[in-house]
Amino acid sequence: MSEYNPIQAHAEHFRRKRRMKRLVILALALTIGFVGWALITDLQRRPTAPVHTPLPQSVSQQALNYTYTRSRQGRPIFTIHAKQTRALEGSKTILQGVRVTIYDRNDAGHDEVETGQCAYNTASGALACFGPASIIIQGRQAKEASDSRLPVILKTSDISYDPRDSVVRTSRAVQGNYGSLSGSAVGLAYNTQQGWLVLQKDASFTLTSNSGKPPMHVTAGRARYDKKAEQMVLGAPVTAWQADRRLSAMNGIILFDASNRVTQITLSGSVEAAALLAKGTFRGNAGRAVATLDPATSQLRELRARDAVSLEFQQTENGVFRRLRAQHVLLRFGKVKNEATDGEADGDVQLVFEAGRPRTSKAEVRVTPLGGTDKPRTSKAEVRATPLGRSGRSELSTARLAFTFRPGNLLREAHTIGPGTLTSTRANAGSERDTLAAGHFTMSFDGLGRLDELDGLAGTRISVQPGANSRGAQSPVESTAQRADVLVDAASGNVKTIRQYGNLQLRQLDRRGSGREGIYQAESQEMRLVGHPVIWDSENRIHAHDMILFLDTGIAKGSGGVESSHFFPASGGRPADSDRAQDDVDAPLVILADRVTVNRNMQMAQYEGRVRAWRGPDVIESSSLTLDRKKQQVSSPNEVVTTLLQASQLSDSVDPASGTKSKTKPRPSEPVTIRAAHLLYFNIGQKAIYQGNVEVQSGDMLLRSRRLEVYFGKGGAASEASVTKAIATDHVVVNQPPGRRATGERAVYFVPLGKIVLTGGPPKLYEEAQSGFLTAQSLTFYVRNDSLVADGSARTPTLSRNRVQQR
Repeated sequence: MSEYNPIQAHAEHFRRKRRMKRLVILALALTIGFVGWALITDLQRRPTAPVHTPLPQSVSQQALNYTYTRSRQGRPIFTIHAKQTRALEGSKTILQGVRVTIYDRNDAGHDEVETGQCAYNTASGALACFGPASIIIQGRQAKEASDSRLPVILKTSDISYDPRDSVVRTSRAVQGNYGSLSGSAVGLAYNTQQGWLVLQKDASFTLTSNSGKPPMHVTAGRARYDKKAEQMVLGAPVTAWQADRRLSAMNGIILFDASNRVTQITLSGSVEAAALLAKGTFRGNAGRAVATLDPATSQLRELRARDAVSLEFQQTENGVFRRLRAQHVLLRFGKVKNEATDGEADGDVQLVFEAGRPRTSKAEVRVTPLGGTDKPRTSKAEVRATPLGRSGRSELSTARLAFTFRPGNLLREAHTIGPGTLTSTRANAGSERDTLAAGHFTMSFDGLGRLDELDGLAGTRISVQPGANSRGAQSPVESTAQRADVLVDAASGNVKTIRQYGNLQLRQLDRRGSGREGIYQAESQEMRLVGHPVIWDSENRIHAHDMILFLDTGIAKGSGGVESSHFFPASGGRPADSDRAQDDVDAPLVILADRVTVNRNMQMAQYEGRVRAWRGPDVIESSSLTLDRKKQQVSSPNEVVTTLLQASQLSDSVDPASGTKSKTKPRPSEPVTIRAAHLLYFNIGQKAIYQGNVEVQSGDMLLRSRRLEVYFGKGGAASEASVTKAIATDHVVVNQPPGRRATGERAVYFVPLGKIVLTGGPPKLYEEAQSGFLTAQSLTFYVRNDSLVADGSARTPTLSRNRVQQR
């Protein structure tokens, strides 16, 4: 056995005691922990007893809920409803399950805020809420339920409210509904007393239509809704789109009716529009645009644009391009379909039409919602663009224009309210430009919306500027009338025909024209005048039943009852528009014919048909006659008859015994008639040449030859061009009844004296009463008294003979 050691025993006892103590402490701790855990579990299963914290006197508490109303000057500002409260140190109280009712200052309505948890400052009345929240902005309370405004319902989070400025705020994302309008944004400020709501950035709205149409989307940098003003103000940038239609601007305003339905959308600041239509594309620009909507269906009813408005339409089927520019444009839309029915434009209105061979290109309208949940959409369509240089272009300018549409947003009719000007350019004609001005225009369009007819009323003026491809260097042509009808080639956009009525007056440099009616063919640049037309200038005046002016060549053609008067420098000319009677000094060349062709550039006039021309006493008749003003010539390639009337004539007589000559008293003038195959009239009034089967008839004397030259002088009257002499050559034959015939190679006929000197051949004289013939170096006839002088040579004596008429 071991020896008992008291020290070791005492130490062992101490160690056992210490271990026991530790075991007791551990058991006690486990017991306390278990009891605590059970107690906590039981407390969690049992209803929580209300926390009794000191509350203001205005708080009434029922079970776990309480209601607190804050007032100012006896008027309630807001009421807080909470399911649970927990007071903290100071003036801060934590609220759970919160609903806040905020009253309008006029007690006309109230708004509500619902959220899960808020920190409430009992001193200031401010709320700072955490987690999801909803804001219900109530409309005004109307006398009749039908007029009551629907509420604005907003969903957001982490809001705050301070009754000192009456503003509910959040910087979180916001989504909401307002009647047919839904939207989203980032950040919110709502003044409960003044009734305005600000969506701070990335505002996006969707307007739903009840008519089955696609919804309208609107985005903005920010938005401010004013409940009392019944409007929403949109900040830059603003974009609105519906299907393939798009609008953008710097600012916008949306108006609502009493039932929170959208009635009007206003965009301002660099407004731009783009759309893909069923038959083309549309683009527009304006400083401001106002769209009026039907509140019941949200369909567009009216669109007003102002401040440098430009609307452009490009049709895909035929390449037709239209552009409308004005200071103000109004478009109205139908109730059944969202298509334009009619409209107006005023303020420096320009309506442009272009058409030509189309080419295919791509156009797209891309719509990208801001702040919304929709994905970006891109719409594409084939657009026929018009290449430069292949189109016709017409531009109408006026102060005010009214128009109507056919289905498909295609123009049907248009008319100016007041004067207007239409300018048409034909690119394929070297930029030929036709300008038509009128006191009033009416226009009609075909089934594809292309201009095909235009009427000008209340006084019209046409100006035609020939293009670079004109065949002659021409100056502009202007014409005026009471009315004009214009036909347009719808496919090309070129003007085809312009028809003017009533007191037509035409002008080109110094050329003038008039008639009852004028028809202009743009393709051939022809102007036809009907209704007793007349054209004139300082040197010519021509009447006809029908006249055509070829404006690009300067040629004019007249037909039916042609009557012309031509004036020459020798006579001093006369004013082109003067109707005064002409004295003998200014006697013109007058020509009557069935047809005439005048070449203004060549200064030539060609007459055909039953031509009859005269100047003073001289008359020319033929089937054709040409007047060349440059050479001062009148000619005819066909058979011609000329009648020359002499003013007064002296007769020479010969004494048979002495052979001396003496003058007789003046005799009445006798006509000299000349027939020939051709005529060339030199230096009008001075010399004429006849060729081919020439016959000269004076009294009972007949002279034939192959060629005849006639020289003119001045008769008794200053302007009477009398024949001084006529020289016949080549196979000359003179017949003088009864029975006298003479031949030779040359005959000089001194018309005033009635004297013919025949030479060459040598000349021979045949008398039926005598056998044989008489020849001499020259034979001289006196056609009025039958006297004869034969001049011999040195070998042949001179013979004078007076024939005595038998009684």
